[in-house]
Amino acid sequence: MGPVVQFADASSANDIVVLRDVHKRFGSVEVLKGVSFQVRRGEVMVLIGKSGSGKSTALRCIDRLEKVDKGHIQVCGHVLTDPGLKLRQLRLDVGIVFQSYNLFPHLTIADNIMLAPRSVKKMSKAQASSLAAQCLAQVGLSEKADAYPEQLSGGQQQRAGIARSLAMQPKVLLLDEVTSALDPQLKGEVLRVIERLAEDGMTMSWSRTR
Repeated sequence: MGPVVQFADASSANDIVVLRDVHKRFGSVEVLKGVSFQVRRGEVMVLIGKSGSGKSTALRCIDRLEKVDKGHIQVCGHVLTDPGLKLRQLRLDVGIVFQSYNLFPHLTIADNIMLAPRSVKKMSKAQASSLAAQCLAQVGLSEKADAYPEQLSGGQQQRAGIARSLAMQPKVLLLDEVTSALDPQLKGEVLRVIERLAEDGMTMSWSRTR
C-alpha cells in the first residue's frame, strides 16, 4: 500500500508540484504504484506511511534524484520526464533536507550554509554571510554560526540542515523523514521550525513514518 497523503492549507489555487500515475521499481520491487497528488503554492503536504512504503522515493523523484519508470511529474514548471530538463535549474527551485544531516564536519555551521550560495550562485562572501545569518535566525540558531556540527545536538544539526537548504532560496522544500531519528524534545524543535516556515508561506512536502 502506498503512502497516505494529508493536505493542509489549501488556500492557493496554483499547483507547484504535480504527480500523476507515477510508478517506480527497484528490480522486482515496485515501490511507487500509480502515485498521484499535487501541492499548491504555500501548502504543506505530508506523506505518511510505514517504513518502506515509498515516501522517500516519492520525494527523491520530485527532485529527480531518482527517475520514474512511468508517469508525469511537474515541479515549478519543470517537466521531469522532458529530455531537455535543466537539472541545475530544477535544483535551484527545489531544496531537499534528508534524515541524515549531511553537514560537513570540518566547516562551521555558517560556512556549511554559505558553501552552496557561493559556489553555485556565485555570491560574494559578504552576501553569503548575510544570507546565512538570516537563515540561521529563521531556524533559531543565530548563536551557533561559529560552532561545528559535532558541537550541536541532533535537533540543532537538523535545523542547520534546513537553514542550508533555505539559503538557496528554493520555491519548494522537501523534508525527508527529518524528525524520525530524533527524541521527542529534539523533534519538537524541528517541528516548530517547520511550523514557522509554513506560516511564512513556504511550499513543503514532508515524509513521516506512521
